[in-house]
Amino acid sequence: MTEIDFRGKKAVIYARVSTDEQTMGQSLDVQIASCRRWCESKGVEVAKVFNEGDHTGTTLMRPILSQMVLFCNVEKINLAVAYDSSRFSRNDELDALKEMIPKTILVFADMGATSDDFMGDMTTAILGKLNKREVKLTHKKTSDSLQRKMDEGFHVARPAAFAIKEDLPNLPKGLVRLEPYEVFDDRKKIIVQRKPTTIKTETELWFMAASGYSVPQCAREWGIKVTTLKDYLRGRTKEKHRYEIPERLTRYRELTERVRDGKVSGMLPIPDENPDGKGDSDE
Repeated sequence: MTEIDFRGKKAVIYARVSTDEQTMGQSLDVQIASCRRWCESKGVEVAKVFNEGDHTGTTLMRPILSQMVLFCNVEKINLAVAYDSSRFSRNDELDALKEMIPKTILVFADMGATSDDFMGDMTTAILGKLNKREVKLTHKKTSDSLQRKMDEGFHVARPAAFAIKEDLPNLPKGLVRLEPYEVFDDRKKIIVQRKPTTIKTETELWFMAASGYSVPQCAREWGIKVTTLKDYLRGRTKEKHRYEIPERLTRYRELTERVRDGKVSGMLPIPDENPDGKGDSDE
């Protein structure tokens, strides 16, 4: 088979790693170096390097890849070189990518194959299926792990922003954070400080209501979102992994039923905690 002569052609290099791949030690620098060696061996000029960190290959909707597509079309780039086909896509989307840059040939430096020759088409088709299968297996392992945690009584989504103190014994482990905690911001390598869960007693809640506070006013007073407090009082959660709300939350629904458009339509009494009916009042 005659080898294609790429001498004098212009190329871009595209490198990508996901969060998991970074954890396993895979590097953008290693990919770029391999692609540069291939270009040098073929006499290809590298016009620009595009590197995308912390992004999954299961979709073509990636910011740096989109920049590469635009650059290839505007600058009439001949080749787009990646370490292997999975850098462009882990699903069967290479054909879609080729349609986006019809005058640019995709090159996979690890095999020296391209999207325009028979062996390249055969290899990428097989690898595409294998990569898609790997993605499905990874998703299933993650899902099974989360389900096992939930079966053991753990909350696996974002911690709650608000909770009633009397409900704490009935809530899943990990739902409530008593101390500030740090997380990586979404797709950014910076640490963000998160506030602990705001915890109030049932008496505090009813005292605020009896004093004429609406749910939005309570939320602002306590530094939480209005929707967060409303959802809690209605006994529901927007978290992906739902949990059973304690029966006591049905008592709170009376409060939200009296709140319309941030206005209180009636005062609520503080729950009577004394059997003889002689409780304190702020009338």
